[in-house]
Amino acid sequence: AASASLAILVEEKLVENAARAGAVLLARLTEMMERHPLLGDVRGRGLMIGVDLVADRRTKAPLPKSRCERLYGECLRRGLLTMAYTPRFRINPPLVIDESTAHEACDLLDAGLLRVERDGAAIDDGVVALEDEVGGAADGDAVGGPDLDLVLARLVAARAREEEVEARALEDLAARVGELDFEPVRRPV
Repeated sequence: AASASLAILVEEKLVENAARAGAVLLARLTEMMERHPLLGDVRGRGLMIGVDLVADRRTKAPLPKSRCERLYGECLRRGLLTMAYTPRFRINPPLVIDESTAHEACDLLDAGLLRVERDGAAIDDGVVALEDEVGGAADGDAVGGPDLDLVLARLVAARAREEEVEARALEDLAARVGELDFEPVRRPV
């Protein structure tokens, strides 16, 4: 079995393909760092690539898990399965990935990052607006009673909407996978 596996690696030039497709992924991810402040670091060789998601590049503070999970959900909704549910994740696609698929994966990750960054800015703006609305946040007064209840109710409602969107994305992906019609590739041993 081992010699058959090695023969396939050589015959199908999978090592060379890994170097080519990995170079595409690494170049695209490095270029994306210029546009996406959430990308703190990208490193790797071949098809084993590591990515760090950060809240602040200067301090290298890791991106909060809730925002990582949001990126995971956004990518999944677009049809890209990532391990981006934590601030440090790896990209290690199969050795048979081609360059066009690597580009497509980067396009999907790019769109997911853009959405999470926009949503993060909107959430930050919304929190400031809520703080201003209930008063006291800027001038140090205590917030409590009905004002605090209103803020908490709005935050709970926003989180529920976000979870509903993620649940619909998972259902859509499951439906698409169920519709796939494929035959497994059988190789002689």
